[in-house]
This record gives sequence, structure tokens and C-alpha cells, in this order.
Amino acid sequence: MNGNGLKALEIYNSILIPNEQTYSIILNACSHSLLVNQAQQIFNSISIQHRNVFIYATIVNHLVLLISKSLFYLLQIDALCRSLKINEAQILLVEYEKMNKKYPSMYITLLIAYSRLKNLNKVMEIYNLIKEYFPNDIGYISSATILLANTHAFLGNMSEAIRLRTNSVINGIVKFPGISWTETNDGEIHEFIAHDIRHKQTKEIYEELKRISDEIKQDGYISDERWITSDRGFNEYMNPLHSHSERLALAYQLYLRRNQLNNNNEPIQITKNLRICGDCHEIFKRITRIHQGLIILARDRTRQHKFQQGKCSCNDYF
Repeated sequence: MNGNGLKALEIYNSILIPNEQTYSIILNACSHSLLVNQAQQIFNSISIQHRNVFIYATIVNHLVLLISKSLFYLLQIDALCRSLKINEAQILLVEYEKMNKKYPSMYITLLIAYSRLKNLNKVMEIYNLIKEYFPNDIGYISSATILLANTHAFLGNMSEAIRLRTNSVINGIVKFPGISWTETNDGEIHEFIAHDIRHKQTKEIYEELKRISDEIKQDGYISDERWITSDRGFNEYMNPLHSHSERLALAYQLYLRRNQLNNNNEPIQITKNLRICGDCHEIFKRITRIHQGLIILARDRTRQHKFQQGKCSCNDYF
């Protein structure tokens, strides 16, 4: 989770008899650290008997998967996709399906990869396969629809992105909201959703957001509008990017520190139920460069991000 794939490999190589859980963890570690060749070698070394396992993998809030023999294929495909070796991943998927039934999470992994490549034709192809192969799996269809809409948004096709999101709501497909939590010195946990106005210090938080915006603009920041995924109207409290949940949590912590209401010697810690927004990730890096010495530990669904001196421990690979 901290992106220390090489250290994970060092520990893995010291284990005399790895078990199924060890294999799944090390493959995941390789995937998150772009150690694709190492992942392939480990996968090829796993005997057939160790591939025949059932593992529960819990995905925050909305997804609980029963992973059968597909587990190791799934993680291997993820490693390949993250390095954009899409063709190799698809070959592995076909290899798996010769022996087992189709597994929806593999198709979602391919969809994410093609979305990152902004390959709309391939995104549409995989999206249609998901609807064809798994017509009753609302969770996966929901994820696929959001990814398709986001791909259109990344390409500037906002009208089509809005149409897909609107149809999703009509058809009862719900996108789970991003939620961020942060703790203050008194031990109280503060929760934020995007464009939140529930907090008792909302006014101060949005004033701090304005200060942050001014600081990062002077630092050369230009917002990445590809990360705008909402078609709602916005006002002073609701800006499509500036008021994402993780940024509200950051603004609250900076407000407390600016007014000496929180301990400035402790790192800011923020936890998020979904993957951190790429634009917010850039903001967090810039803030730590502007405010020297400030460290922000932000944990999203799958990664731990340690921001310091304008850099992140994930090396922008998340």
C-alpha cells in the first residue's frame, strides 16, 4: 500500500513456503510498483494446486468479491494493465477463460486501462461486453458506466458524459460518493463529501479553499478539468474540482493550523473511501512544496500517499 514493491519482494524471497495469501499480496505489491516482470515470474512459479483457492477481497463500501481461481489471473492482468501492456493482459484473460467462466473484475480492469489511454473505441467494446456477459450484475455495470462517462469527460465530450450519468440515475445505477475523513487534536473525526456544506465551519473552510487556490495558481497550477465528473450546477460552495471531499478535509486542517487551533507538528492525515482524484493529488504535492515541512498522509482505497516537498511516495503511480 505504501508502494515499497522492492522491499516487499525482498521479504517475499525470504519466505520458504509461500501460501495463497502470500502470492496474492506480492502480486498486488508488484502491480502497484510497476514491477511487471517480477509479477510475471512469480505468477509463472505458482503451481496449479496453489491457484485453486477461494479468497474474499473486500472493496470499500460497494464491492465484495468472491475470488476463485481467477485471483492470480486477476492480479496478473492488473499488473500488466498498469504498465499499459493491454494486449498481453487480454491474451491472459483468454487463457483464463479457456479453463474457467468469465470473471467481471477482469473486464473492469481492462476498462480502466483503456480509459486511462483515452481509447474510446476499446472502452466502448469492453463496456458492451460487460453488459452482454454480466447483464444482472448491477455493481459491475454501474462501475463500467461511470468509467465510460468519465472517459467521455476526459475527451471533452461532456454532453455524452452527462447523458450516461443521467441514464444511470434513471435506471437505478448509483455512483457511491467519495467521502474523506480527518481527525483533529481533540480526537474528533470530521467527515466531508464533495461540495459539502454540512460542517459548522463551512464558511471558514471555503475561505481557506480560496487561499489554497490563490497559492497554487501562483505556483503555476492549472486545473485538470478531465477530473470533473459531475454535471451539477455550482456556486461559491460548489466548484467541480476545488471542493472535492479530500480538498475540503485539507482546507479544514490548514484553517486550523493557520489559526493555531491544531498541532502544526503533527502530519495531516486524511482517509478516503475511493481513489484520490488526480487533480487533488497534484494540489497536495504543491501544498507541501509551498508550506515547507508539511507532510500529508492521505490514504485512499488502495494506496497510502505521503506528500512531502512537492512529491508523493507513490511516484504519481496510483
